[in-house]
Amino acid sequence: IEQIKVKEEKRKNYIEEIEVEQSIKLKDWKEAASRLLKLEKLDRSYKKISYYRGIIQYNQKKYKQAVKSLEHFISHKSKNNLYEVSEMASALTSYTNSLYELGNDSKFLRVANAMLMDTSKYSQNKFMVSVRERVAFLEIELLLKSKNKKAGSIENKIVDFKKKFNKSIYMARVNFLLGKLLVSNNKKKEGLDLLKKVIDNDQTPN
Repeated sequence: IEQIKVKEEKRKNYIEEIEVEQSIKLKDWKEAASRLLKLEKLDRSYKKISYYRGIIQYNQKKYKQAVKSLEHFISHKSKNNLYEVSEMASALTSYTNSLYELGNDSKFLRVANAMLMDTSKYSQNKFMVSVRERVAFLEIELLLKSKNKKAGSIENKIVDFKKKFNKSIYMARVNFLLGKLLVSNNKKKEGLDLLKKVIDNDQTPN
């Protein structure tokens, strides 16, 4: 009887989780939040509750809550909790975007540096490549805004970005930033040549 009860509970959890995921796919965040509450009532300790909650909160622009939920999910990743790479990529995207939206630059830079190192083994995974590309790009943007920026270090990061993400959708902006940095870093000719190339290629940086 106990085994039957456990199986029934798992079945209910599975059905409710499918409903949550379906609502997320449809971007019906209100329904997704409602379904998640039902799933949480069935099993408060379910390992992916914080993941779903964080994704929903991020899309509802509740960035502070999203950061808290996704930090819980990411920090509890272990050998016993093996998640799909696509799920971890989604969690990292929502987490880092939330930090960026909150304007928490110092924390974003710390997280970005650690995340790019930790996810380097996924450099061929399409889900993680997209996340790594955006985080690396935003890291460059924020470093350039920093009062204590080190031009040489940022220049190296930009060059590294261009090597790793040579087909990046951010390439025009990155080249523009590199050109400006070179000019300010006593490499005026090299910088102006790059800026001219950006303009000649009709690449309008955002």
